Order: sequence, then structure tokens, then C-alpha cells
Amino acid sequence: MSEIEAIHFASIAIQEESKDSHHLLLKKAKEADVLISFDVNLRFNLWDDHKIYLETIKEFLPYVDVIKVADNELEFLTGTTNVEEALKKDFSNMKVVLYTKGEHGAEVYYKDYKVVTEIPNIKAVDTTGAGDAFAGSFLSKLLNQKDINNITEEELAQMATFATNYASLTTTKIGAISSYLTEEEYNSLI
Repeated sequence: MSEIEAIHFASIAIQEESKDSHHLLLKKAKEADVLISFDVNLRFNLWDDHKIYLETIKEFLPYVDVIKVADNELEFLTGTTNVEEALKKDFSNMKVVLYTKGEHGAEVYYKDYKVVTEIPNIKAVDTTGAGDAFAGSFLSKLLNQKDINNITEEELAQMATFATNYASLTTTKIGAISSYLTEEEYNSLI
């Protein structure tokens, strides 16, 4: 664990077959002060019982430092459509909350900061993988911070804007991974 900076997982990874191994990994990671990121990324088709799905997700939330939750996932996860309420009730122990809203941009919460982003003027052709692109690009910038426990509002805004722009640009191509840009490609488009 000493060489690992972060672990990122999604709800698809905590099905019955892999649940115990993920608990073990995340417990050790938490003890080693590894940043743990979770993308809710609901996949109802993989679960026969949605109540058990929700209970399973909630089992893992105490490990999580950074959560990415979409507007169409919030109510299932928290029982509310109000992200501000969910911050107090369900996400209060997390360092960063990434709340994505599709074509309406995103909100990023860190300590007492709230950054709201809007998507750039693009023509989306395929949104597959945009949430993953948002989470991954945000995490890449977060892990490059000198001290992730002491981020300024300006730094948070830069990371959130980068993630929003990056995810938006991936929707201009077909496919998920094939639509991801290098940082050089990104810089040439922004």
C-alpha cells in the first residue's frame, strides 16, 4: 500500500462475488491513508434486488474520501433529490463530492467550498463514459495537488472546470475509452 496514492472503484465492482475482497482492500487502504474514490455509477441490471444493491453501496461509503454521484443517482442513494441535504446527511465524512448533472454541468463540494461548472459549447454525439471521464480527470488533478487536505477555492474551481471540459469533450466522439483525450489534445481544443 505504501506506493499507492489512490484507489478508485464503482458500484459494479462490489457485487457479491467481489464484495469481500473489496472490503479487505479498502480497509487496508484506509489504514494506510490511501485516497479512496467511489463512482456510484448505478447498474440496476446487474442486481436482482435493488434494496440489497443500496445496502451494499452504503456498506462501502464509510471508506470513501471522494464520491462521484450523478443527479439521476442521488435520490436512489440518499432518498433526496437535494444535494445540499445529502451533503449533510450522507456525505458529511467525505473530502470531495463530485455531483454531475449531465448537460447542466457539475457541482463540486470540498470543505465549505462549492464550485459550479457549466459545459462548454459542444455538440455531444455519445455520452458513454462521460462520467468516468469526469471522475478520472478530476482525480488526476486532485492527486497532483501539493496537499489534498488544503485546497484553495481557486484550485478547486480549476480542477472542476478541467473535469467538466474534459468530460464534455469526450462526448463529441463515439465510444468511451476511445473518446478520451491526451492532455495535449485537450489543451489544443480548449
